[in-house]
Amino acid sequence: MFDNFTFSVNDEINFESYNKTLSLFSEELLYSFPLGVVVLLVLAYGIVSLTAVIGNTIVLCCVVGSVRLRTVTNMFIANLATADILIGALSIPFQFQAALLQKWILPPFMCAFCPFIQIVSVNVSIYTLVAIAADRYLVVFAPLHCRINKYRARMIIIFIWAWSVIAAIPALIALRVRLVPDLESAVDSHDDKWLRSLVTGNLTIPTRPSCDNIGMSESIWRGYNQFLVVIQYFLPLGIITFAYTRMASKLHGQEKSGSSGLISLDNNKSSHQGDSVFRNSQLVTSYHLTTADAEYIVTHKRKVMKMLIVVVALFALCWLPLQTYNLLKDTIPEINTFRYINVIWFCCHWLAMSNSSVNPFIYAIYKVTIDH
Repeated sequence: MFDNFTFSVNDEINFESYNKTLSLFSEELLYSFPLGVVVLLVLAYGIVSLTAVIGNTIVLCCVVGSVRLRTVTNMFIANLATADILIGALSIPFQFQAALLQKWILPPFMCAFCPFIQIVSVNVSIYTLVAIAADRYLVVFAPLHCRINKYRARMIIIFIWAWSVIAAIPALIALRVRLVPDLESAVDSHDDKWLRSLVTGNLTIPTRPSCDNIGMSESIWRGYNQFLVVIQYFLPLGIITFAYTRMASKLHGQEKSGSSGLISLDNNKSSHQGDSVFRNSQLVTSYHLTTADAEYIVTHKRKVMKMLIVVVALFALCWLPLQTYNLLKDTIPEINTFRYINVIWFCCHWLAMSNSSVNPFIYAIYKVTIDH
């Protein structure tokens, strides 16, 4: 970093060079958070982590503990809650401390294990959202055919976990703890002996443990990280957006066309009377709706469309900043030398992790608006 700088030194320290060197190092290092900001970050991450664990545990217990709530949709919600619990318990706190301290202080095996769990959990969380969108899509467009029953839901959940584990295996292979130069601690300590050696050319840089890629070539590792951005953000977001946009359009069209049609009942009861038939093990009732019925359905459809907008918008907005950074850090590596890049990263990362803490509230509303 400083190969182009030379210093004239006699038997005494050249303090002009000394101060210049210290200044140059300080300018190149990451921004050092003051104590007040550190406390604020700890509180912010702590609240998100605890809310994610407690909120999703409540959701999981409600679904598992009640036979009435074990619908297909709620099976997916329980799976989403499980993934978000893992994010809150294992991903958020460990990645936060490593980023804040800029070194790895945990047992070496956790260097690969924690990112592995994070990738698995994020994949499960996101693709469970895709499964929910697919389930709702089939309810709207194919209520008499191709419905997802409980057996199919279990198979989908198993597939999601298997795919998520496979996609995370490269992290287990690549990541290990190694020693890297620790310029920050040397400059922050104002060690006169170390700075004297820096100025005189007899430089011994202290080291710190860091969790880094040493199992793959840099090009393969960069490609893998870009692959994760695609499968964890752009691909699922595209699928969810397509499904929910078509559903919203369909519901809007039904609202305009009138109040007579077929309504599928899945694990729900209705007080309406009509001609019932069984098709594909689903109870379907033909209705000729009254004005009150039509008004109820119109209101219900509006709630569904609002919920769809909230689901897609929250997912997209919470993850967009972090995934944008993940994409740029490998394609434009110069951004990693920006002094305040750690500030930007913490803001992006916290926002993405907060998505796991709000899911219990959003999908509680989702259950009411869809399955009520």
